[in-house]
Amino acid sequence: MPQGHPTTIPSLGITGSLSAGAMNLAVGLGGSHLLGRAHGDLPLNIRCPQLQIFLGYTKAGSVFVFGNTLVEEVFAFQSLPIIVFFSCVMSILYYLGAMQWLILKIDAASLIAASVMAAPCALAMSKLVYPEVEESKFKGKESVHIASGEEQNVLEAASSGAAASVGLVANIAANLIAFLAVLEFINAALLWFGEMVNIKDLSFQMICSYVLMPVAFLMGADWADSPVVAELLGIKIFLNEFVAYQQLATYKKNRLDGLEEWNGGQKQWISERAETITTFALCGFANISSIGIMLGGLTSLVPHRKSDFASIVLRALLTGICVSMLNSCLAGLMYVPTEVSDCVTFFGTANFTSTSYPIYTCCKQLFARWVCGRATGRVWSCRVLPGDPCAWGWQTGLGWDWLVELARM
Repeated sequence: MPQGHPTTIPSLGITGSLSAGAMNLAVGLGGSHLLGRAHGDLPLNIRCPQLQIFLGYTKAGSVFVFGNTLVEEVFAFQSLPIIVFFSCVMSILYYLGAMQWLILKIDAASLIAASVMAAPCALAMSKLVYPEVEESKFKGKESVHIASGEEQNVLEAASSGAAASVGLVANIAANLIAFLAVLEFINAALLWFGEMVNIKDLSFQMICSYVLMPVAFLMGADWADSPVVAELLGIKIFLNEFVAYQQLATYKKNRLDGLEEWNGGQKQWISERAETITTFALCGFANISSIGIMLGGLTSLVPHRKSDFASIVLRALLTGICVSMLNSCLAGLMYVPTEVSDCVTFFGTANFTSTSYPIYTCCKQLFARWVCGRATGRVWSCRVLPGDPCAWGWQTGLGWDWLVELARM
C-alpha cells in the first residue's frame, strides 16, 4: 500500500492556508508588491531584508571582476555570481561544522514540518506522482550521517566552495544561451512558414497562446486575458521564468501607465487578477532548460544514480508545472481586487497631465454606466483619444469638473 497519501491531504490543506495568508499580506501591502512597481522583481526586502543585504555583498566581487556596467545591466553578471558566493559561504560553514550542528540539533519531526511549510504543494504532488511503497529509511536521525569537509583550513574551504559552483553556473548560463538561441531560430522558421501559408506573425508564443489557452482559463484567468497568460506559460515552460517575468512586467507597466487595454487586435495589458494568477503560475524552475541543469547538478553529486535521475526527470518536470498551476488556482481563488473606492474624491485630486490606471478604471466605469445617457440635455463621453493615451476628452466643452459631477450622479 503506498504511504504517500496520508501526507497529501494535510499538505494541500497547508497550501490553501498559506495561500490565504500570502494574499492577505499582498492586500495589506497595497497589492503592488507581487511584481514590483514597474519590473518583475519579487519583494525580497519585505520578507527578509537581512538576506538581501547578505547576498548583496556579492556585488563587491562581481564589480571588481566584471566592472560596474556589466553588473548593473547584464542579467548573467547580476544573478549567477550569487551562486558562487553562496556556495563559498556554505562550504566554510560545513568546514567549521556549523551546518552539521544546526541540522542535527533540529528535531527530525520539526525538520519535516519545516519542509512541509516550505513547499507543501510540491510535497503533496510528489507523493501522488511518485508514492512511497516501502518504509522510508530516513524517518529518524539515526540513519542520517553528515560528513565534515576534507579541507585543511577555512581558506581552502572557501576556495573549494567557489570552485564547486563553477560547473553549476556554467550549466545555467549555457542552457540560457542555448534555449534563447533555439527559440529565436524556431520563431524565424515559423515566421517564414506563416508567410508561406498567409498566417501573419506566426511564432512559438502565438502557438502557445492557443494551445494553453484552456489551461489559463481553467486556472481562473478571464477568457480575454487567457491568450496572454497562455503565452507567458509557454515561455516559462519551454524557455524559462526569467524571460516570462520580464514580459509580464511589460504588461503590468502598460497597465499602470494607463494605456488602453486594446491596441487594434493586440492586448496591451491584462487585469490585476490575471497578473496575480500568472505571477504564481510562473514562479518555479519547472521548465525544459532546467532538465539539463538538474541532471548535470545531481549527477555530479551522485554519479552512479544518473540513470535513475534520467528516468524520472520528465515526471518531475510535469509535477513542478502542476504545482505552480495549483498554487496559481488558489491565488486566483483568494484574490481580493484593489480598486478606487471613491471616484468622486479621486477625480477631485487627480493629476490629469499624466496617465494612470486609476484614471482609466474610473473613467471606464463611468463610461460603461452612462454611455448613451444624458445629463442636462448633453451626451457625456469618457474615452481615450487616439494617439495620446493620457488625453481624456469630452463632448460638451466643459473642464475636468464634469468628471466629478458625473461621478456624483
